[in-house]
Amino acid sequence: MDQPARVTGPVVVFVVATLVASGLLLAVQGATGVDPAVQSHVQLAPAVGALVTWLVHRARLRTLLPAPVSPRELGTRTALAAGACLLYAVLVLGLTLATGAPVSGAVAVGSVPFAVVALAQLLGAAGEETGWRGLLQPLLERRTSRLRAALLTGAVWAVWHVQAFAAGAGVAVAFVVATLAFAVLLASLGSGSVVQRVVVATLAHWLVNLALLVVAGERTGELAAVVVNAVAMVVTTGLVLAVARARRPYAGVAAAPVSATSRG
Repeated sequence: MDQPARVTGPVVVFVVATLVASGLLLAVQGATGVDPAVQSHVQLAPAVGALVTWLVHRARLRTLLPAPVSPRELGTRTALAAGACLLYAVLVLGLTLATGAPVSGAVAVGSVPFAVVALAQLLGAAGEETGWRGLLQPLLERRTSRLRAALLTGAVWAVWHVQAFAAGAGVAVAFVVATLAFAVLLASLGSGSVVQRVVVATLAHWLVNLALLVVAGERTGELAAVVVNAVAMVVTTGLVLAVARARRPYAGVAAAPVSATSRG
């Protein structure tokens, strides 16, 4: 079986399983009455999609998914992710203050303490990244460059957030821009095995969500906050890529790593 055909099957299974799981989890959310601002159950859908894909294509995925990097490399990429998120948080705070909007702070959501909200956000970030950066991104890297794989993953990720497209054209456009930029940033930071990629991406996703929540609070879905998010993410991604290219001209988002188990 040629390489494109070997990749297409798992990708299709993942997308379909994620969409089906999304519908079911949205129904569960409505039945349980859990505030989506605390924990959105649909964030777990990509993890469910990844699990289903693994069960269906387990043997094929063993040869398609990438090999691990060294613990030192993982530590470096984790530190870079934390630094990028700090830069993003500073930009979001600065842009928000520049517009004259108030800063929400680390406050409770309804009756739920902020610490519980933060843990719930971590669970949601892990659920998403298990599918997006843990499975879909490395599979697409088998077909194309890492940059194109990141943009394709980001496009699917953006469309999956259907609620953004119901909030008006301005919100939708800004959200898509932010999502694509974030997908490129996560692709540039992530490397190695599925678990290693998920660890780095989950940390970054979680910290970005927390930064936006602390600064904007309940306004995160409003146009001004979405635009601030987009600008901050584009600037952060651009700076991180520029620094990476200056240090290692031929490394980063442009190249897709190949697993040692499937060379040739």
